[in-house]
Amino acid sequence: MAEPVRVGSYVLVRRIGSGGSAEVWLARHVVSGGVAAAKVLSRRGGGARSCPAAGVAPRPGDDAARAGGARVGARGAAGAPGGAGTLVHEARLIARLSHPHIVPIFEAGEDFVVMPFIDGTTLARRLASPLSPALAVRILGQVGAALAHAHDRGVVHRDVKPSNILLDRNQTAFLADFGVAAATDDAAAWAGTPRYMAPEQVRREAVGPAADQFGLGLTLLEALGATLDPADLQASLASLPAGLPPALRQVIERATAPTPAARFPSMAALVAALRAVELTGLPAPVRLAEIRRAIDPRPWLAAAWQHVRVTDELVRGDFRLSELAAAGRVHGARARELLAAAGLVDLGFSVHLSTGRLGALDDPATSARVTEAIALVHGWSSTRATWRSLAPALCRDNARALVVTPDLYGFGESRFAGRPDAAQVSPAATTATTVRLLRLLRLDELPTVIAAHSGSAMGLLTFDDDELPPQVARVAITPLLLAHDRRLRRVFRVGSWIARTLGRLRWLRRRIAIRLGHTPEMLTLQPEDSAAILEAHLSVPAAIAADQLRAMATLSLRRGRQRRVVLVSGLDDQWVRDLALIRRLADDLGLDPAHVHTLASGGHTPQLPLALHPEWTARNVDEIGRVIQSMLVTAHDPTRSPPSDGTTATL
Repeated sequence: MAEPVRVGSYVLVRRIGSGGSAEVWLARHVVSGGVAAAKVLSRRGGGARSCPAAGVAPRPGDDAARAGGARVGARGAAGAPGGAGTLVHEARLIARLSHPHIVPIFEAGEDFVVMPFIDGTTLARRLASPLSPALAVRILGQVGAALAHAHDRGVVHRDVKPSNILLDRNQTAFLADFGVAAATDDAAAWAGTPRYMAPEQVRREAVGPAADQFGLGLTLLEALGATLDPADLQASLASLPAGLPPALRQVIERATAPTPAARFPSMAALVAALRAVELTGLPAPVRLAEIRRAIDPRPWLAAAWQHVRVTDELVRGDFRLSELAAAGRVHGARARELLAAAGLVDLGFSVHLSTGRLGALDDPATSARVTEAIALVHGWSSTRATWRSLAPALCRDNARALVVTPDLYGFGESRFAGRPDAAQVSPAATTATTVRLLRLLRLDELPTVIAAHSGSAMGLLTFDDDELPPQVARVAITPLLLAHDRRLRRVFRVGSWIARTLGRLRWLRRRIAIRLGHTPEMLTLQPEDSAAILEAHLSVPAAIAADQLRAMATLSLRRGRQRRVVLVSGLDDQWVRDLALIRRLADDLGLDPAHVHTLASGGHTPQLPLALHPEWTARNVDEIGRVIQSMLVTAHDPTRSPPSDGTTATL
């Protein structure tokens, strides 16, 4: 892999967003080791590379996407929009400002700026799921206060929109991207995003602080659940959810008045008016997505044996394939073929979805609103419960996706019918069974990401692009490097021998398993998760466990076409003794280094909370979610490489 690029006092670690002529990278200070976000011109840091793990995939209709010239920018010193002069200009303007809701500048050069890394998301991405009115007003009130501070110091932002508002994990807002901002005495140049421009901006007239009011008002309209139509603001206002206080509607109407003189006298006055509106107790609006195809109900969706309300906006349905087939909810013969191919008596799986965007599980129109699918495949000695944090997060941020989590390997609700054959115990079988399940559920027509963990991740890599449906992209999360680590293969062979020779004595097998449970890798997990892994391990007969371990020890890679793939590795993965092995794996698969995403922590199971640092799980779930987001872009357009220019920069 190439040596890291240095900008100022920072080295670039990995790309987290790109678009237009600039990219955003996670950066690390060469002395302190502290992390930051560096915005650099694309010619720095390998901008020509494709980067499937970069930032957040743009949603349909989301103007947060920087690709395609969505924003009209002032020309930089180099004569091109967004050139080096723009970065210098941005740094100089932000140097005037010091506000808790404005992203400051740490360091700047001719073609880079370094800012704090906001560990969260953008408002544009957060709006995939509805906000409560109180939260929407609180967020936009914080942004308004930041704009009032900028206006007092002679700076007009000129590009207020959801993608330029960052949210940390506490839902605290930060105003970012002053790349087209201007001093109030130099605000006549045309700049901004047309969808959010004030009328005077569109007419290319002088732009003052009132233009930022207009952008804030439109952003608030979206955050409250309205359908934004800049060409017909009355229609946008009419689409606001019922039950909002008239005072709030009046504030938005004034902020988005067609002439600057009719708006509030200052941004501070607008913020004061917002904070005066009483919103306590008002629920988040239900904004069902538009129907994208003819209503063709999937009967199985309405036949979950159990519904679990995860949050007000998210539901999980639990299913058993045998019950669906018996009730005629799926094609019976094909269901039996799937179970026979996998060697299973039954297959249990769950589906997570956003009811606020897709509707209820039993709504016939729900499947017509879905635009993509995500399948999460657990590793050995685990069940679908390992995705209990990641699956809801993916639904929140991909509110038009169905997230499917099957039980595999004979664990959980899926049980083998007797002694499976060699192909059925192979890690590759988990991928094959998942693809067959998606086809049976009639989700195979959707752009899909299959994300697999540990041994299943290696099984995922035994296929190449041409052996999977063209709209399927893959994410391998902390794969076991069995094809590259002789020591690890030896461990699995010994484990297979122990299971085959001693595992017939259940008490001894449990004792050995408990002993293995006191390894450093297992002790990093919460006790309940370690116990669940132990019980899953013991639930499979010892002879089958021996066959599975042997199959993993003899697994070989599929060195073919691997364009729609990204690897997620961990710096402290206890099963990876040398990160150079990850580089070898990427090289053998023919992956660009930008297709390897490294997590700072989380061990081998970053999706589960750690015993000593459970708070790190939220960060890992967010980063894995971003990788899956970016691969959904590839799944939507499988004819091109994973995008380096179609993602939203998130600091």
